[in-house]
Amino acid sequence: MPLSIDSDLVHCKLTGLLAVRATPRSIKQADRKKMDCSAGAAPMGIPATLPKGGLDITYSYTVTFTENNGIRWSSRWDYILDSMPHTNIQWFSILNSLIIVLFLSAMVAMIMLRTLHKDIARYNQVKNTTLMLAVRPDVLLRAAALDSSEPEEPADRRKTRTDFRTI
Repeated sequence: MPLSIDSDLVHCKLTGLLAVRATPRSIKQADRKKMDCSAGAAPMGIPATLPKGGLDITYSYTVTFTENNGIRWSSRWDYILDSMPHTNIQWFSILNSLIIVLFLSAMVAMIMLRTLHKDIARYNQVKNTTLMLAVRPDVLLRAAALDSSEPEEPADRRKTRTDFRTI
């Protein structure tokens, strides 16, 4: 596991850890009293199903400090930033979202326009009927004579006028 230290900070009697690179590795240990952690030691395999008694994993680590005069304190994050993939703008996703928003907005606008158009037409019809009755009241008398005894109800409403119960 190599570590890097800025040499300028070492001369100032200050040290700073600039980089850490770790390589994990499991080593199979047959005997706990005689452990072998060398590079040529056999790796430990972990079974897919754990044994009934459990599984003992012995772990250790080694730290190696490496002085690197090429890395300055001001550029300590460069290796992390260079290792990350650059963010690409997902133009297709943005365009797709924009089209969906426009389509849904157009649908809502169309529904609102149809509703407003019907309301305005109904309002104009009532206004025209009121004006016609104000000009010719005899039309109202003729219409009342031709009409039955019950007032006309809208067809889309449920007739609940006579639907009641007394206790």
